[in-house]
Amino acid sequence: MVATPHSEPGADRAVLADRQKLLQLLPGYCLHYLLAGADILQIGLYLKMRPGLTVHALVFKEQERLLADRMLHGGFSPEALGDAAWQGHFDCVVLDYACMELLAPMRDALVQCLSPYAKMIAIVPNTGHWASAASACDSYDAAIAKAAAAGFSLFDYRILEDPDFPAFEEEEKTVLHRGKSYPVEDRRAHERLRAIAWIMTFVLPAYNPMEHADYLLSIRLPGHAFGVLEAIPPAYLQNDLVHINVNSALAVTILDQVKQGMIAVENAYNAYGRVYLYKILSLDPSNSFAYQCMAEFWSLLGDKSMAVRTLRLMAQVTGERALLHRLPKQPAVLPLADRLAAPPMDAAAPPEFRVLLITHSRPHYGLDVLFDGLCEVLGADRINEYPWKPIMHGFKPEKLAHYPCSFDHPGEALPFQTILDRLREGYYACVLYGDVEKNLPEAEATALGQAASNTPLFVVDALDDFVNTRDWFSVYPGFPTPAGYIKREMLHCVDYGPNTFSMPFGYDRRRGIERFSRERSRGLFWAGHRQYGMRRPCIEAVERHLDLRLDTVYPPEEYVSSMRQSRIGLNLIGLGYDTVRYWELPANGCMILSERLPFYIPYDFEDGVSAVFFEDLDDLTEKLDYYLEHVDASLDIAERGHEHYLRFHTNGARARQVLSWVLRRIDALRADPA
Repeated sequence: MVATPHSEPGADRAVLADRQKLLQLLPGYCLHYLLAGADILQIGLYLKMRPGLTVHALVFKEQERLLADRMLHGGFSPEALGDAAWQGHFDCVVLDYACMELLAPMRDALVQCLSPYAKMIAIVPNTGHWASAASACDSYDAAIAKAAAAGFSLFDYRILEDPDFPAFEEEEKTVLHRGKSYPVEDRRAHERLRAIAWIMTFVLPAYNPMEHADYLLSIRLPGHAFGVLEAIPPAYLQNDLVHINVNSALAVTILDQVKQGMIAVENAYNAYGRVYLYKILSLDPSNSFAYQCMAEFWSLLGDKSMAVRTLRLMAQVTGERALLHRLPKQPAVLPLADRLAAPPMDAAAPPEFRVLLITHSRPHYGLDVLFDGLCEVLGADRINEYPWKPIMHGFKPEKLAHYPCSFDHPGEALPFQTILDRLREGYYACVLYGDVEKNLPEAEATALGQAASNTPLFVVDALDDFVNTRDWFSVYPGFPTPAGYIKREMLHCVDYGPNTFSMPFGYDRRRGIERFSRERSRGLFWAGHRQYGMRRPCIEAVERHLDLRLDTVYPPEEYVSSMRQSRIGLNLIGLGYDTVRYWELPANGCMILSERLPFYIPYDFEDGVSAVFFEDLDDLTEKLDYYLEHVDASLDIAERGHEHYLRFHTNGARARQVLSWVLRRIDALRADPA
């Protein structure tokens, strides 16, 4: 007979009060839940709403059994744990802290009813919480000891945060809260004060998340397999081979979800697939699986040229050069001409044309380029931003001393109500809505959208990705249908819908050179990490070919001067395809040597005229050899690239392109409101 667990009145109940937050901390990849603890049964109601899973309860009183039978899929006593019906059934046990006392006595029966992939989740009230009464017992350590006595070890933990307690600041050693000072030596000490409860995950010694994920893949549940792999704590990924294997498995789960129609390929590759594959290549640049998987994603996206380029790179890196004759270079995917014709630059806005830019209070390169350019084209008095950004108006904190998009434009912060009033009065000719990350409170975003109901509103997506975010704001009540969509990274192979305009980065001409100089003492410039894209294989190929190291870390004051002394600058795709490097090289007089970019750029540089593009490693080293040897040819291209940049790719030029397109779009709406 197992005793009924005992807890202090309300000890667990306070933790369980915010069930929605607690539910978000429970795994979404388990199929069969077993709950234990009187107050915890109510969580089962929410769990039961998740499709495709079962929820049972371990009960200690007849009243609890009746409740579980009515609310969940049933309840049974600890004595029934050993029944054959439950052998190997449950893959997740969720229990409250009081029930942990019973782990050791009922260990054998409990283990019998668990699947080989089971996890035990303990919800442990934090006795060290800032508002808790002083306690000699550390509930976190006590929970670990109780689980260990039953043969379980800690796998990971999460915390149910107290939103009232200040967030962790890296440099702060004390936290002032409600008139009292709390010492916080590190993040862990801060957690012990802020956590209302520990959500602690325990496993048996034989648990293997890779095998768990393989099992879920075998029963066609790639989304669940993804959740298992994503839940592996970083501490388990310190070994490079383990890290590679886990990221390979993650990429497989994402690809499977795409093939099963569970997630759009654009979202899958943008948010997950490429990140995992880049991590693999940063650790092992000769990993054939990563290239093959990346090529498959590109094929599914519809860009065969990028798929072939990826496989050619694989053949060159791995030494499987016999593959090259079967992988001829493919012409780049061409943008839809009717949708992406080169934009005009003849903006002639009337004097009453005023713009509201919804931006971010933090630095945001793409939006900051646009704001500066609009100030140049329209005048600072005809553009307001919200929230007001001090770094646009001469206020530059020390930690942003080297941020390349800080300005000193006139302007002052406007109250939110003033912004709303101006929108309702028709003060602004258009709204450029750049808060795609949804940093604004939902109430503010909704109010802005409703106030702009009669003002053309254009979504401006300056994010470091290629997904279509045009409709992300439809969740806000009364938010108007966008008059157009302005997108930074528009892949050639993705259809972003009608009335879409490309707005890649620009570069502030005040930070570049006004006059091109042919006096350059260095050949090649590169600076940066090797983590994303094809950076590591490309950089290592150049290093081997030229017998040099490209690992110089330049202090900020030397970075630009080194670029200006170089004839050729190397541009490689990072996590995003649109890099600042692509624009700062010609701005400072370097010849761009870049992998061909897979997204649309209005007035792009021309290969062999104002820039040089390469397709694979052989192409890279051959062209590098040629232009290092033919100095005048590289300088001619660099000079034309600088001229082209000044004409088409400064902050002002980019804003002029955007504004010209917006004006034409507004005219079209007036002519045909439908």
